[in-house]
Amino acid sequence: MRSSDRPPGITRISIASDVSGALGFVAYGDPAHRYVVTRNALLDTICTLFGGREAECLLYDDVSLGAGQDLERASAIARDLVERQGLAGKGSTLDGQVFAADKPVSDNLRFHLEAATKEILDQQRDRARKIVHEHRTQLESLRDLLIERKVLDLSTHGR
Repeated sequence: MRSSDRPPGITRISIASDVSGALGFVAYGDPAHRYVVTRNALLDTICTLFGGREAECLLYDDVSLGAGQDLERASAIARDLVERQGLAGKGSTLDGQVFAADKPVSDNLRFHLEAATKEILDQQRDRARKIVHEHRTQLESLRDLLIERKVLDLSTHGR
């Protein structure tokens, strides 16, 4: 992977509430990186959104409301990949076709669009689950550090 293809690194993680009502968040560096978005970058984003949910399931055997919001965001991205970007996947009959949200589609086509969206979500959830399980020890250490400090900032905690 070339360095220009890598997603921006994490610069801050917080479990402290903020004034916008968020119970926690992850901030990424290099805001300019978001202007060139690839299919793989969007799949990585979906995987990351599932990562928090899968981590909660693994460590707490439960999920928070924030994980529900992550699921909504992941679903919206997957739907956009399929319907607006025509990126349902290699070999798909939908690949390369773009479907305007304001134009009606047949029930059969809607079924295929929903199936392609679900396939993306299922693949990225499985990928996130695998990553979380493979890195459980590091995840537990990160959890414990966040519980202790509430905020981890790259500028004060190093790399």
